Amino acid sequence: MRSLSVVALLMIGCGGGGVVGGMPDLGGGGGGGGGSTGTPPTLIAGSYVAFAGVTASGYAILTDSEKSAWAIKLADGTRAKIADHASWAVILAADTALVEHDVVNGFGGLSSWRTDGPAVTLTSASPDNSFGFSSPAADDAGHVAYFSQTAANGALSDIVIDRFDHSAPHTVATGIELSPSSGACWPNLRYFGGRLLGTHCATAGSSTLSLTSWDADSGAAVELLASSKQGFTTRTGLGVLMTSTTGALSIAAADGSGARAVASDIAAARLTRDGSAVIAVLASNQHVERLPLAAGATPTPLAGPVDRVVAVSPDGNYLTYSTMSDPTTFSTDLVLASAVSAGSVTSLVATNTSQSTSYAFSDDSAFALYVDAYDADAFTGTLHALPTAGGTTPRTLGNAVYDQATVGASRLVFEDNTSGTFPNQHADVEFVDLAQSAAPTRLATQALVQLWVDADNHTLYAVQSDGLHIIALP
Repeated sequence: MRSLSVVALLMIGCGGGGVVGGMPDLGGGGGGGGGSTGTPPTLIAGSYVAFAGVTASGYAILTDSEKSAWAIKLADGTRAKIADHASWAVILAADTALVEHDVVNGFGGLSSWRTDGPAVTLTSASPDNSFGFSSPAADDAGHVAYFSQTAANGALSDIVIDRFDHSAPHTVATGIELSPSSGACWPNLRYFGGRLLGTHCATAGSSTLSLTSWDADSGAAVELLASSKQGFTTRTGLGVLMTSTTGALSIAAADGSGARAVASDIAAARLTRDGSAVIAVLASNQHVERLPLAAGATPTPLAGPVDRVVAVSPDGNYLTYSTMSDPTTFSTDLVLASAVSAGSVTSLVATNTSQSTSYAFSDDSAFALYVDAYDADAFTGTLHALPTAGGTTPRTLGNAVYDQATVGASRLVFEDNTSGTFPNQHADVEFVDLAQSAAPTRLATQALVQLWVDADNHTLYAVQSDGLHIIALP
């Protein structure tokens, strides 16, 4: 599953839905389904103001206009209440949904829903800003990690690992500050290889990140890096790619075993999708190199200098990067280059007017997707698609685009004609196959900007004024 707006957020005192931060990275998960032998409905009627998505067990997680969060079975429309007074909801992994509710003075209850339910309260003291700074995490085996307040109205939280049914809570880190001033220490949590991985500052007030691996059941910890950069990458069959603050790049298994050095002088790094190479920015000159992981392979210089690598195409042949950014809006310029060899580059956006958080490439890597004229208040921009193989003329798809999701080959769904203000925004939902010349097809009119596409790219879920619509993709 992919969500065009991962978090369904309700602002207390407001009547609309929205997302934290605007234009988030697309989420992942599994396909839905139901147990009914009848014909599933194509409309779940109701007045809904937020939509978190659809679980692998076939439940839509929706919040109604009374701010009650529901798990609604798509097969027959039956409903089970998760919580009243909901603030936000999200689906993590394939089948676990979290809902925060009853927020008072910045903290509230956090409840989980998995498979057929029922809802279970994990903590009564979850910081309400955790999705603005650091997200909880879950895996397909039913483990969940979340933040819990340590003292009434305190500034610090714990990281707790648990089961979705709250049967095995373990506090694994303390002194976690989630505030605008603690950005260098915001934890980055992810389950991988049966363990929870996370960067975090070991003590309150510290600015040094550690990368730790915790056993998902017992909470036993292994330190992977004592001094780590913020990001790390995981890949099944390969392990954890991590970078120390000294620029040492290494790979290890999730439990820290089998560690091996890859390179030095690294400012930032990411794996290609197939795990065969690393795309790295050198600390000494800010140039980009391709580092093949095969024994005896040598690095290939690509381009530079760069500010950061924005995205790498699914086939590993292309990348986009920025050379500058606006410190207020975080908008950047954008350049397209080969991820295989050095050569000429293509300027996609020459000024700091692009925002490419969820814009990268089509699934077949045939098109670079990007926005310019980005409006940091509305979270919208003008969406373009440029052929990666020798393209010179971009195709403009929409002028007030909130987000997009690739849905196989050169196909994508995007949200255009965005209206309203955060957090109460709606948009028209369009479908286009970039391999064809036909104009985009409108699938929904002024739907909530929170959408969901199933894992096989066959079905779109969109909330309009009369309820949740289940729409077959062309």
